[in-house]
Amino acid sequence: MTTSDAQTVETNGPEETFGVARDLGRQLAAGQADGSPVLVVLLSGELGAGKTLFAKGLADGLGVEDVDDVVSPTFTLVNEHPLPSGRTYHHVDLYRIETPDDCEGIGLREILSRDNGDVCAVEWAEKVDGTAWDLTRHPWWFRVSIQDQGEDRRLIIVEAGESLEFTPDD
Repeated sequence: MTTSDAQTVETNGPEETFGVARDLGRQLAAGQADGSPVLVVLLSGELGAGKTLFAKGLADGLGVEDVDDVVSPTFTLVNEHPLPSGRTYHHVDLYRIETPDDCEGIGLREILSRDNGDVCAVEWAEKVDGTAWDLTRHPWWFRVSIQDQGEDRRLIIVEAGESLEFTPDD
């Protein structure tokens, strides 16, 4: 796995965490192109760290019309949201999968094999690290690790796969 230098951002509340995600979403929206592989955003963190909030902010930056519709797909496993570009924002939650092979049954291979510039956010992506489903093997990925620092503070670490980068807005 090759990565660029990780970017670290400290946030002081849900609004700031949402803002960091929105910034990343805007950068991804600006780079979407037909013929590009699906861009995968791997979301890691403890239960309650803010993965779904980050997925919602990402959706806002990508242009999802009603971000209130972006909810955790814990039970559905995959939610899809249309983007203004005609592409799709796929929101996947691996929390309830029992084995990495369960990824096949939720359609993850089909989502990842598209060359249409879609974006796919995957909560609990670390559940498949080091397996045949390790999502850092995908050509275009970001890993966002969210660490609870107490109260509403979060430490967000954004790692980008080779040839990708994230520059947080000030």
